[in-house]
Amino acid sequence: MKLLNSILDTASPSTAEKFAEVGLYSSRERKARDEIVNAANKVWKRDPSVRKALVNELNQSPDVNKSAVSEVLGMSRSHFNYKSTKGKNPRTSNATMELVTDFYKRPDISIQYPNKNKNYTVLRQSKKKTFKLFKEDFPNIKMSASTFYRLKPKGVKLMRAAKYLQCLCDICDSISMMIRSVKLSFVSLGMIVPLALLPGNETDLASHTVCDMKSLECLRRECSVCSKPKKAVRELLGDWARVKEAPVTYTVWEKILENVKGKDVSKMRKVTKTETRSKFIKALCKRLVGYPLHMVNAMSQLSAYKKCKQGLKPGQAVCVIDFAENYVCRQYKESQTT
Repeated sequence: MKLLNSILDTASPSTAEKFAEVGLYSSRERKARDEIVNAANKVWKRDPSVRKALVNELNQSPDVNKSAVSEVLGMSRSHFNYKSTKGKNPRTSNATMELVTDFYKRPDISIQYPNKNKNYTVLRQSKKKTFKLFKEDFPNIKMSASTFYRLKPKGVKLMRAAKYLQCLCDICDSISMMIRSVKLSFVSLGMIVPLALLPGNETDLASHTVCDMKSLECLRRECSVCSKPKKAVRELLGDWARVKEAPVTYTVWEKILENVKGKDVSKMRKVTKTETRSKFIKALCKRLVGYPLHMVNAMSQLSAYKKCKQGLKPGQAVCVIDFAENYVCRQYKESQTT
């Protein structure tokens, strides 16, 4: 061994290269290789990205001895079977991904809230409710909730992103606030809340007070059964509605006269009221009279807008303009006497 080491250490570069081809190295080279192996052993344990890069590089060589490498580096052979799936989803096709993306951007699923500083595109309902709607529209597509949430576009935010909600419909918002008061009353009394009173089930609430949501006669309350929604509302509320004299506190949007610079101006303001349950039901039924037709009109408009976007021809464009209030138009160039 001493003789062999002396030959390797004193060999010329060309001779040392021949020895290296058969795996024989000088003591200086062996020491350097051991230091490299020890350094690599420490680095790959600390940094997962280095470990993945090292394993990928070794896997590219078909003649690599995985057992020997695992023994030298002190690593498990299972690392050689690692395959990165970052940015890929082998179980979801590109067509399904595009379908989910388009679903998130549908006007009936997400809405763009016009604010003074930023424009927010947020979901109209919770993630769970959105996934439920997706399964109802596409029952043949097998997809888990986690995959559906992960495929959500970055431009579509959750409901909590809409910190300041503007341009809300006073009809829908008033009924939502009244229903919320009923739901809180149910919870405080330990009663089971009907599904139609839960957030995101506004369509179920509207359909509960009419015979058929597709019948124009029912939507206009011209039907003998649908003309009086009070009975349907009492059936929905059940035992809660039977306690007529119990107080209920709720909030609605109403027009109120305010004195502005000496003039009485009608402005829409939130008004908080406390009434008995019987009077509350009357007020709720009064607002529910035109609510189903209002909901159907809104859904029809969203459907028409969707078809308009999908049916665009080359050279055509759809422009949605939101006119903000309290804006003054001024001329770019104006004379002194204007």
